[in-house]
Amino acid sequence: MTTDRLAEGRVNYLLVSLAALGTTLPLFLIAAFVGWDVGFSLTLAGLVLAFTIPVAFEYRANRTRPRNVQFLDYRRHHYGSTIANACDTHLRRSDRQWTFEYLRPASATGVDSKEFQLTQLREAVNADVDAVVILADGQFVDRVFWQTVVHCQNAGIAIVVLEPPPPREVFEDQGLDPPFFVTSDYCAGGELIAGAIAHQLQTDSQSRALLLVGPRGSWSGEERSRQMLMRLILDGYQERFDILPISDWCVTEGRCKEIVEALNAAPTTTRWVIYAADDEHALALHRYLVNETTDLRDRTWIIGYDASGVEFGSIPAFEFGAAEATIDVDVVEQGREVARYLVGRRLGRVRSSRSSVLVAPRLILLSDYLLTR
Repeated sequence: MTTDRLAEGRVNYLLVSLAALGTTLPLFLIAAFVGWDVGFSLTLAGLVLAFTIPVAFEYRANRTRPRNVQFLDYRRHHYGSTIANACDTHLRRSDRQWTFEYLRPASATGVDSKEFQLTQLREAVNADVDAVVILADGQFVDRVFWQTVVHCQNAGIAIVVLEPPPPREVFEDQGLDPPFFVTSDYCAGGELIAGAIAHQLQTDSQSRALLLVGPRGSWSGEERSRQMLMRLILDGYQERFDILPISDWCVTEGRCKEIVEALNAAPTTTRWVIYAADDEHALALHRYLVNETTDLRDRTWIIGYDASGVEFGSIPAFEFGAAEATIDVDVVEQGREVARYLVGRRLGRVRSSRSSVLVAPRLILLSDYLLTR
C-alpha cells in the first residue's frame, strides 16, 4: 500500500508509555524474584525504554517535518496567483509547518503550459513533494496528463485540482479515488448571469442580448455558458438573444470589432445587454466602444465575470465604468478550501476520497458597489 506523504504517523504517547511500563515492570519483578540485582533489572528497563523512546521521537519528527506543497498554474494571471496566496496564507496559520511553492510557465501558450505542468508532475514523484495543487488549461488537458496525475497519486502525493474536473473513470480504473476538486459553482454562476440579463430584457421590451459563450474546451467557460443559455431558453427569451462563440480567453481588437459588427446588425435604436465572458473582455470592449463608436456604449448594459481584483478591495471593471454587473467567484475562499483539505488530510481528519467543494459565486451590481466606495 502506498504511503501517504502528506499524512502524519499516528503514535499514541500514552500507549507508548504504558507499553514501556507494562514491559519493564514484569521484567523488574521477574529479575527480583530470581535474584538478579537491581542494577541489572534497571539495565533491562533501559533497553526497553531505548526501544520505545525512538518511536516517540520518530512520531514527533514526522509531525514537525514541514510538508512541501507545489501549486502548478498554467498561465501568468491573478486568478491562479490569488488562489495560491490565499492557500499559502491559510496553511501558515495552522499549527504545522509548511513550505509552499507557486510555479507557472514562462510562456502563455497552452501547449507550453501543459508540457510545463507535466514536467513538474513527473519530477515531483522523485522529489521532496508532499502535495500538488493543479490549475490546468482544460483545452489542452488529455488522458496522458491525467495518467501522470495517477502516477503521482501512486507515489503517495496528495493531489488537489482546481480546473478542469478530474475524470473519475481514469482514476477508478487504477483503483484510486479521483483527486480532491475545488472550484467555483459555475452552474450557479450561469444562473446568476441569466437572471441579471432577464431582468434587463424585462425592463426594455425592445432590447436584445449578445452572449459571448465558451471558449470551447474551457470547462469553466462552457459550464456557465451552458447554464446561462438553458435558463434563458426555459424562461422564454430564446428569440431575444444572439450568440457569439469565442475561441479562447485572449482579448483582441479583432474580437472587439466582431462584437461591434454584431451590435450594428440591429437597428441603431436597439439597447443591448451583453454578457462579455469575463471582466477582461468587458474592459476591452468598453474601451473599444468608447473610442471607436459614437453612441454604442450608451446603449449597452454589460455584465462580466470573475470580478477581477475584488480580493484587493476594488473591481477594475467597475472602477473604469466597463461593466454594470459582474460575478465574484471568490478565489480567496477557493484557496482556503484547498488549504483546509490539505491540513485536514495531514491530520487524518478528512478522507483522501473526499470528492469536491463548490464555492458559491455572487452577483455584484455596479450600483451596489458604488455605495460601498
